[in-house]
Amino acid sequence: MRKYGWTRKDHSDFKKWWNPDKFDWREGSSRLAKHCSKYFDTWWNPDKFDWEKGSKALAAYCTRHFHKWWDPEKFNWREGSSTLASRCAKHFDTWWDPERFVWNADSFYAMAKHHQDKIHIWVKHAKTYELTPKCLEALCKQLGDHFDQWWPHIRTCIGLARNPRYIDCLERHLPHLKEIWLPDILRRMQAVPEVPSTVALKVVKKCVTDEESRRIVLKWLLQQTLESEHSS
Repeated sequence: MRKYGWTRKDHSDFKKWWNPDKFDWREGSSRLAKHCSKYFDTWWNPDKFDWEKGSKALAAYCTRHFHKWWDPEKFNWREGSSTLASRCAKHFDTWWDPERFVWNADSFYAMAKHHQDKIHIWVKHAKTYELTPKCLEALCKQLGDHFDQWWPHIRTCIGLARNPRYIDCLERHLPHLKEIWLPDILRRMQAVPEVPSTVALKVVKKCVTDEESRRIVLKWLLQQTLESEHSS
């Protein structure tokens, strides 16, 4: 019996070589899920399957058999959350667990792209420190019409105050909502004093590229001045 019990070339001969007692489950579980999903009912064994290494492959290649293998207690959420979100989207109501789901750039992007209709459920649990420009792009493109649902949860993202790419994205996709997001970005910059002045300058320059932006910035500055005078 070979290390994995088979090679990619002979997975079509699965029934000839398959032996669950000799198969190296630790090394071969993910390959089994990837290349032999058509024989799922023959090889599936939740007790022998290596969930640590094979969960992601199950979510990616065995979606047809989702209800047969799904086990939230055994599933490797750290490795498979993003794949679960993208490849098992139709089973969202079964697998979604805000306490177990692991947020990272990929899983954030997958949720934004594949779960627009469930945004009211998951966005309040999203980790804003994982919001990359790519994730924001997905939110703007896929969920622009639901801006009011997701923006309150991500406007505190520190990246908004540090990286002009976020503003580029908002400017491209949601310029008609600048009256809302631009003041929020300015407030975020104000609340993050550790942002280097050179970075802040780049962000500010992105904020005042047109007359409308300048008007919003000046309005915000005036409001800050009035609030400061009132508090003093």
